[in-house]
Amino acid sequence: FCDQRRGSVDVTYSFKGRVMRFSGIALLILSLCGCSGSSDEKPVYEVTGTVTFGGGPVAKATVMFSPLDKQPVATGITDNKGVYRLTTYDSFDGAAAGKYDVLISKVAVPKGSGAPVHDPSGKNVAPSHDAAEETEDGGATLDPKYGKPGNGMAADVKPSGENVFDFKLE
Repeated sequence: FCDQRRGSVDVTYSFKGRVMRFSGIALLILSLCGCSGSSDEKPVYEVTGTVTFGGGPVAKATVMFSPLDKQPVATGITDNKGVYRLTTYDSFDGAAAGKYDVLISKVAVPKGSGAPVHDPSGKNVAPSHDAAEETEDGGATLDPKYGKPGNGMAADVKPSGENVFDFKLE
């Protein structure tokens, strides 16, 4: 910052420039970071249950608790025994208290299609094609009525006590 014509250093400009740049960067970082944690996350409570059809377990079905109030959606995938555990924010953390319509679906992908299949280790908990199993032609393997609102299945998650909801499909 040497002005060769005057032989002096413009300290004022460089100091102001650094302060302005630092202030701008600090303001940007603070606005991007915000407060830690999300204030709109509702407390969740462990929710589990089984899904059966014709007396036997339904494996690899997607169970979705669709809120009737302002709580978030909770989902899970049944294991080989038909047991599900719900996830809202983190794996298997449960569902927020409140009333829900319960939607259950199970899809299959055509063999050799390359679509992902559910990871039985439980590491892959997001319902999607990950919950699918492979069959010759793919498609729904449960009556689609179970995956639609108004199917008669409901749950009321409570903040205390056990939240176990079993669904016997016919």
